Amino acid sequence: MKKQTASSAYSYPLLIRRLLDAALVVSPDQEIVSGDLCRYSYRTFRQRIARLASGLTSSGIEQGDTVAVMDWDSHRYLECFFGVPMMGAVLHTINIRLSPEQILYTINHAEDDIILVHSDFIQIINRIYDRIVHPVPLVELRVVDENMNDLPIDEKTTGEVVIRTPWLTQGYTGDAEGSDQLWQGNYLHTGDVGYIDGTGSLRITDRMKDVIKSGGEWISSLQLENIASQCEGVGEVAAIGIPDQRWGERPLLIVTRSPECARKVSAEDIKNAIRVCVDNGNLSRWAVPERVEFVDAIEKTSVGKLDKKTLRALYSRPVE
Repeated sequence: MKKQTASSAYSYPLLIRRLLDAALVVSPDQEIVSGDLCRYSYRTFRQRIARLASGLTSSGIEQGDTVAVMDWDSHRYLECFFGVPMMGAVLHTINIRLSPEQILYTINHAEDDIILVHSDFIQIINRIYDRIVHPVPLVELRVVDENMNDLPIDEKTTGEVVIRTPWLTQGYTGDAEGSDQLWQGNYLHTGDVGYIDGTGSLRITDRMKDVIKSGGEWISSLQLENIASQCEGVGEVAAIGIPDQRWGERPLLIVTRSPECARKVSAEDIKNAIRVCVDNGNLSRWAVPERVEFVDAIEKTSVGKLDKKTLRALYSRPVE
């Protein structure tokens, strides 16, 4: 028997925004808790989704484009799960457990138009290709030193990335001091470290809180981790800056050995790999560490990130 459908029946579309509609009506102030990272209401969640979609649109993302996300299971990931499909784009969640070669395959197969990358995974992306941020209209971007002086465009001098755009936040609610620091020098301080290449594109190399300042040079912790992680027998690696009375800071590499590898990697193996990059002109000579510490496990946060704050506290013993 043929199924009868009333002429006035409503074909209810299975849209992800429908999951949010009820929460906004019934319990808009109900909190969403993301581990120890943050907590906010459904109302704030909806606002953050809108800002995410607006930012992607400003970056040139349109309906049907593919947005890839490489992040931990956090509030940012949740916002992407809603924000990307709600703007008509396709969400590609990159599996962070895959090898770099497999990740490259999935990126190519999905034909990603943009990739949102957590800083913890930049070293993986660097193994695939240089992470490049192309100039965007209405974005005034500079790379500066600690005194807000512009740095030379020589593809090796790194500094803090500061920007101006029409859509940036003007400050933190209830935090006047933090707002002033955010907009010091009339530019928003992104907390990213990088340089501008010959094409005018921005290359991100590290985060300000993790960069190692030694002998007047800024050493990328991510670059050191990337080099060390490619040494045979290395499992995980964390690069941190530790206090030094002469140079301000010196790099320290904290390494776990891979149990699957028969060869036992040594500190000298890792140092030699870094020296090769120095000889090739890719790193400053200050980047070669005096210390490489081997441990059974590296401290992590509750969401699985390298806990560099704890590591710095544990290993901050000045080197005479």
